Amino acid sequence: YKILERQGRCYKEIGQNQLSRTSFMEAINLLTKSKLSEDKRKIIREEIEDILSKLSENDAEESDAVNRIDHLKLASSHPQFPCLSSSVEMRYNSKVGRHTVAVKKIRPGEVIIKEKPLAW
Repeated sequence: YKILERQGRCYKEIGQNQLSRTSFMEAINLLTKSKLSEDKRKIIREEIEDILSKLSENDAEESDAVNRIDHLKLASSHPQFPCLSSSVEMRYNSKVGRHTVAVKKIRPGEVIIKEKPLAW
């Protein structure tokens, strides 16, 4: 049930309400087979049912999770990869494959990559 509950929460965050509802319903069904105490099952079931009651019937037009990327700013863009910070560079070696390496000091909280997802 835990994985399905988490999946439902993720779908909810990205606006996929129908898939979220399906995941939550499956989680409730599997909850009855868990080894939790009856009291704990009841608490979790009520939490899931509360989320379900607040979930709209339709999928969101565009989720807040997708829109959250708009406020992120790169300090300076990489000349070859505009979605990448100039603080890192792309490298390749046969042992680890393609990867990025810091070429400047990166401050805590500094955005080093900003890219919209290809699909949700």
